[in-house]
Amino acid sequence: MEAERPPSHALEAALCAAGVGTWQWAGGDAPLRLSPVAVELLGAADEELTPAAYLAYVHPDDRAAVAVAFHDATPTERPVFVPHRLAAAPGRWLEVRGRGTTSGGARLLAGTLHEVTAHKQSEEQLAGDRAFVATVLDTVSALVVVLDAQERIRLFSRACEVATGFTEAEVLGKSFIDLFVLPEEAAAVRCVFERLLARDFPNRHENFWRRRDGSRVRIAWANAAVLGPDGAVRYVIGTGIDVTEARATA
Repeated sequence: MEAERPPSHALEAALCAAGVGTWQWAGGDAPLRLSPVAVELLGAADEELTPAAYLAYVHPDDRAAVAVAFHDATPTERPVFVPHRLAAAPGRWLEVRGRGTTSGGARLLAGTLHEVTAHKQSEEQLAGDRAFVATVLDTVSALVVVLDAQERIRLFSRACEVATGFTEAEVLGKSFIDLFVLPEEAAAVRCVFERLLARDFPNRHENFWRRRDGSRVRIAWANAAVLGPDGAVRYVIGTGIDVTEARATA
């Protein structure tokens, strides 16, 4: 038995309470019909706007993306998903979501509008933090690699690139054991990694890595870990020194 859906006015009230606006558009020159919350978010003067009038509220740099998103979704079932800044307040971000549907035999686009400024600011902060960390790592001679709990590479410093001949773009998301560790050392390295996941850190280990040209580099690693909110290891951080020549002359 299909569950009874709440009445449309109840859904509208819930969306309003959450600060989420709604919109509808029949395509072409028909106006976009905005809910009061959508009008307030957009800073519009009316609940009905032509597509061109809506775009006037969008930041100039984002207008093309918004126009394309609506154009592509009109004749299809393709969803609309496009964030944009406001022309009058470039620091504010709204996100348009919706989908094409058929109502009474006519095509109709309908969806939501809500503010995502805080989320965008967090994304920009994270991007800035990553760029800062990458810049710092590029200035040190030590090899630094960050791994997730599935052995996949999440950060690969410039020193790692020099030592191995692989770029960060080539190795991100791949298993460091499959890429670099010699088959005869894989079991021992995996054992060290599993100890780190069991929160046995910091620890030290030494093993070979394969270079792109097939040669080997011996690295002395100092390993630590970053815990997630649940206390489980989220990232393993390895800081290494090339000791190939030192071990050869010892």
